[in-house]
Formats: sequence, structure tokens, C-alpha cells
Amino acid sequence: MFQRNRKFIRGLVTAASLGLLSLSVGTPSASAAASTTQVACSDYTNSKVWQTSAQWSRVSERVCLEWTAASADGSRLVRGRWQFRVDWPTDCSLSVGLPPAGGISCPAGRAVKNPSMTFKNVIIDGGWRAGSGPTSTGRCSSRNWYTSRMQQSTYVRTCNGPWMRGSRGSSFTISMSAQGDVADDGDGQKLLGNWIRQSWTFPSR
Repeated sequence: MFQRNRKFIRGLVTAASLGLLSLSVGTPSASAAASTTQVACSDYTNSKVWQTSAQWSRVSERVCLEWTAASADGSRLVRGRWQFRVDWPTDCSLSVGLPPAGGISCPAGRAVKNPSMTFKNVIIDGGWRAGSGPTSTGRCSSRNWYTSRMQQSTYVRTCNGPWMRGSRGSSFTISMSAQGDVADDGDGQKLLGNWIRQSWTFPSR
């Protein structure tokens, strides 16, 4: 679901097409992945309360690592996962993650603002690295995305990276930077914060 340097991977996700696209780089292919996987994620971080004159919501981001069961030779398939979340906390408190996010007060006039948000665009830039090797990067986006607490309490956009082969003791570092353009706020594209990253050691069993 990521574009990587164009000559390698091309993909785009829009609000009208929400199916996740898993792309492969070399071998193995995504179709080789087992149907049952495990996922480990960082805490949501870089939380922000975004608002317009009529709407408000909280946005945050996190990185994950997904892996399959071990094959006969002990190896597994591993891929990065990147998530952008929209929700409406009752106390407007912000989650603490990596790096810690400071507190922020509830938006002025929240009682008369609609707990919803319309995004012209949400862009997720993701990175993945095996061991001490080079970092590969990609991008996915969603356009014209409407969210509302009246319909559901939490919305998450998820982007999946290409499957990689991992062996016992391998480490993987997943990183991301997310940004969004909220309709009718006049601010254009806004970053949630600095790039976040987390490393996982490949499961040994």
C-alpha cells in the first residue's frame, strides 16, 4: 500500500477504496503469508486536537510490526504497519507514547462544535528497515474522508508495507510520519509531529 521510489512500488489508497494493498519486494510474495498473524504496536503518539469553526477531533499515529507463524526452516514473514487514528476523548487528554505528547486543553466552544472531522487528504509516510540495512520508504493516502462520533467512536487508517523474510534474532525498525489537510480550517497540510520509530527483535520461537 506504499509507493516506494516509483520504479519499485506504485500504490494509492483512497476513501472510496479501503482494501489494504500488500506489496512484495523480491520474495516472498504477500500471498505466501499465513492467514493468522500476530501484531505488536507502539502506543499512539503525537496526539493533536484539530478543529474548525464547526468541527473538532483528536488525531494520533503509531507504528506496528506484523508477522506470520514460523515455517519449517524457522523463518517468518514480517511487514510494517502504519496507523492514523481519529477519535473524540471525553476529557481531551492526549495519550503518551514515543515521543511523549504534552497536554492540550479542549477546543474552545467544544460544547457547540460537532464531534466530527472532514479530511481533504491524509498522508502516511512509512519506513521499514531490516537489521542495520538501509531504510526503505513509501507513502499512502486517503482523500475526502469524513469521520463522526455519531457514527462510531474511533476511525483508523492502516497502511501495510511489503512482506519481508526474517530469521530468528533478526531486528526490524518501523518508522512513520503522518499529516492531514482538514477541510475548512484554512491551514492546509499539517504534520502530527516528528518521525516516530520503534524496533522489534524478531520472535525467536
